[in-house]
Amino acid sequence: MTNIRDIFSRLDDLPSSIWHVKIAGLIATALFLVAYDITIISVAAPILRKAWGLSEATIGVIYSAGFWGLFVGGIVDGVIADAVGRRKALISTMFLYGLMILLSAFVQSSTELIILRFLAGIGMGGAVAIRGAYTSEFMPRKTRGRFLGIFGMLWGLGDAAAYGIGAYVFPMIAEGWRYAFGIGGILPILVAFILWAGLPESPRWLLSQGKIKEAVEVVEKVERKVLGEPTVPFEKALKIEQEKYKSRSRETSSWDSIKALFSPGVGKVQALLSTIWFCFNYAKYGLIAWLPMFLARYLHYPIAHGLNYMFISTAVTTPLSALTAGYFMDYAGRRGTLATFSLLFAIGGFFLAWLGTNPLLAVIILGFMGYSLGIVPNSLGAFSSEVLPTKLRGAGIGLATSIGRVAGAIAGLVTGILAAWQGLYGVMTMNLIFIIIAVAAVFAFPETKGKSLEVAAAEVSEGSTE
Repeated sequence: MTNIRDIFSRLDDLPSSIWHVKIAGLIATALFLVAYDITIISVAAPILRKAWGLSEATIGVIYSAGFWGLFVGGIVDGVIADAVGRRKALISTMFLYGLMILLSAFVQSSTELIILRFLAGIGMGGAVAIRGAYTSEFMPRKTRGRFLGIFGMLWGLGDAAAYGIGAYVFPMIAEGWRYAFGIGGILPILVAFILWAGLPESPRWLLSQGKIKEAVEVVEKVERKVLGEPTVPFEKALKIEQEKYKSRSRETSSWDSIKALFSPGVGKVQALLSTIWFCFNYAKYGLIAWLPMFLARYLHYPIAHGLNYMFISTAVTTPLSALTAGYFMDYAGRRGTLATFSLLFAIGGFFLAWLGTNPLLAVIILGFMGYSLGIVPNSLGAFSSEVLPTKLRGAGIGLATSIGRVAGAIAGLVTGILAAWQGLYGVMTMNLIFIIIAVAAVFAFPETKGKSLEVAAAEVSEGSTE
């Protein structure tokens, strides 16, 4: 604990509390809905293909359209978050994507669906990028990984909800996909209003903009809710932050944050981080997008059965991965956690191709892959927040995740072609290659566990190693 109780140390040293659970829970609910809406299109794809007579190429374009939107949204909305604030940006992106998903429930052609999926992706990309920056800036440093890991399980549960609807609702309701899209649109709009009422602005962002009084006021409110009273008198805290602010450079425009991402101190960090996101997302979404069709075509399961297996495996393993991910991150470290479970996910794909025709083994292997898949994004989200400085965190995470979405868009198109050419083993081999590259990039960073955001980001930018 530092001698001078500035805002950074006051937030970092707070004990975990119900207030932190509330904040993380609100963000996790938003993530649940984003995950559901990303996954539901792959669940609906086999039905749309049959109902509208679509080719696999068109299905690939529909799926990729959302990821191109995620790419644009991650960059644009991340910069906006650094310019206007985490809170406003998160709320607006939730409302935008919810509205576009709701409208997609009424489409009459694949062209309309492609356009709306792209626009929805812009909102979803921003929500994904901003939530990491926002949550990490409030969580205590000693338990940050645990919070991000545990509440990240709602992402996996969002996937499971989409699989469950596909397995149990679609067979019973004509054009059930329209109802699934409608639900996926209405709920984010409602959550946007809840976030408006329940989320404070990030004090770290307020400080980066020179809004010192507002930042001190937010921290005082947080301390009152967690500790019962502020740890530093208001006037003294204001003086501490004013003196510290004089020695910090102030960001003057959104364009400055974009240029700063390519500066000598940050450019290498950004390139490595973007490489990790690209490679992991290629392996993840290249498989997940086509998995319902792969289970039907190559492993010969009826579509409803395949979705049922995916639902069971995801619903069971997601809570387990979320509960254990935080402990792996906080005790074993970010790098080891990312590397180990990324490789396990990739290796699991080979076992699925080899033994997946047995229903019991298929569920077990899908569960194993789902467990690994649940740990990696949680770890990567925490890691990304820790290696970038506060004033660039929104834009940097936005750029990295957006590049990852490009990988998802490319994988959505390439995986189907690769499967037709080389079968499932060809797909799994390509995924393994990308995961190996990602692991190499992870170990180019120093370990960040247990460090304040400012210390971790400074060490990374300076190129320090342990």
